[in-house]
Amino acid sequence: MKAVSAHLDLSGPDAVDALSRRVTFAAGIGASFLTTNAGPMKNREGIRRTIDAVLPRLEQADIALALENPGHGKGDLFDSARSWASFIREIGSRHICLNHDAGNVFTYSQEATQPAEDITAAIHAVGHAHLKDVVSRDAGWKFCALGRGSVDYQKYWAILPSALLVSIEIPLRLERLQRRDRQRRNTPVDINEIRDTLQRSLHFVTMLGTTLDSGSNDAI
Repeated sequence: MKAVSAHLDLSGPDAVDALSRRVTFAAGIGASFLTTNAGPMKNREGIRRTIDAVLPRLEQADIALALENPGHGKGDLFDSARSWASFIREIGSRHICLNHDAGNVFTYSQEATQPAEDITAAIHAVGHAHLKDVVSRDAGWKFCALGRGSVDYQKYWAILPSALLVSIEIPLRLERLQRRDRQRRNTPVDINEIRDTLQRSLHFVTMLGTTLDSGSNDAI
């Protein structure tokens, strides 16, 4: 199974057209999940209208729209798992689910919440998960290999359903200085650092599966 991320604000004036194009692209590459953020809580009705308008396209293409919790900012529609689960239940379609981003839970809450604490209230609505980690320092957050940062993946992995599709996400070129919104560095990341970080992350996920007997999770 394949998943593709193509984020947009679902409450924007051209959101229906923009999301429809993304569905077409996802279908063209054979993806089963299309991941995007939702938008601000104050625009809840607009977000719902966009989803309702595009839902027939999702059903026809048999693609699940996976709505992701944000990693920065405030006032988002999906600021907690309980609000996510309620929104998904209202729609009542298997083509609308949650993409639970473990690292985003940690940073959006300013380190107050670990992903295992958050996902419990919405586990039935989660169709996909993103795994990323950050080192917490005085200077801010630095993205790193899984298991090398401050996100507690031991408890999180134990809670995830064994058949859930997960993706490793390592945005090494992004910075979160002073825990502010992310910024993209001007210089690219060295290819050897990328390879080393990915290898360490894959090894960590493999070890989690071995230790917790959850080896049927797929890390891509």
